[in-house]
Amino acid sequence: MVMFFARVFINSRIYNIENGTNQSPIYFYAPGYISNNFYHSLLCTFTLWFFRYKPENRRLAMISHWLSVLSVGSFLAILIGLGIGGELN
Repeated sequence: MVMFFARVFINSRIYNIENGTNQSPIYFYAPGYISNNFYHSLLCTFTLWFFRYKPENRRLAMISHWLSVLSVGSFLAILIGLGIGGELN
């Protein structure tokens, strides 16, 4: 779980460097205030793999790739474990 959310902040840094912006990955929606980073927040949350990125983002992209693999792998391992244990009825 921590790997998935850590990846969101790393992806935010990658997108900020790529697009020359300074947006937060957290989207705020409160009475009287709506942040304008909804699209950026969705990109950071649901990007699992980067195919094109600037050379200065290579290290961050590799970290994000590993965190994506580990978080999806652990999620699938939990589902398989629950299925084998008979808990998914």
